[in-house]
Amino acid sequence: MARSVRVDENICLGNGLCVDLAPQYFELDEDDLSVVKGSPSEDDVLEAIRACPTQAIYVVEDGD
Repeated sequence: MARSVRVDENICLGNGLCVDLAPQYFELDEDDLSVVKGSPSEDDVLEAIRACPTQAIYVVEDGD
């Protein structure tokens, strides 16, 4: 089953570390919260997932 990378906007602080580490897959929106761009795999953004200070970046099975 396919998996998707998501950001929990309820706990994202918008510090931009994920944008620094994987700018091709993350950007800050108008509220300065991280959003996922495109369809990265978990491997593409693993460093950003591990570095997120609030653990707001996570992976779900598609359909969840």
